[in-house]
Amino acid sequence: MKGLIQILVVAFSLLGTCNLFGQDNSNRIAINRNSVFIEFGGNAPFISLNYDCLIRTKKENLKYALTVGATHHFNDIFDILVAPQFNVLIGRNLMAEAGTGVTIPISYIEDWVYILRFGGRYQKIGGGMMYRLAFTPLISPHNEMIFFPMFGVSIGYTFKCNKKK
Repeated sequence: MKGLIQILVVAFSLLGTCNLFGQDNSNRIAINRNSVFIEFGGNAPFISLNYDCLIRTKKENLKYALTVGATHHFNDIFDILVAPQFNVLIGRNLMAEAGTGVTIPISYIEDWVYILRFGGRYQKIGGGMMYRLAFTPLISPHNEMIFFPMFGVSIGYTFKCNKKK
């Protein structure tokens, strides 16, 4: 349980850095970074609720995304799964997406499953609706190495902000 708390603290600390900026440059366009979405399949058995934060780089068509999702496994009332991910995005509104993450069951924390993500995302820089489609194979290193192909479809909303960043 101590390890899970440390992982969650690090994940939320990283997500908290998304709204920091060093210089105000009034001629740059606003970029809306925070999104919430529902994913069907993907890193969860059925459906998950996710929060996503874009981290912009100096290159206009390159971004990073930190994502944290949660779902219920339906085996037991306490079977909650948490899934942090790190993704690289290439493109402006229509982006190629590749990344990795883990699915951590809260009730039996030692049974981590690794996630890969290869897909695409449509997300306007100005905010609004976002859509994702991805191939998300799961890799379970327990007992025997198991590769389980999955697909994920997401729909969500990117919050609009009034600040120029």
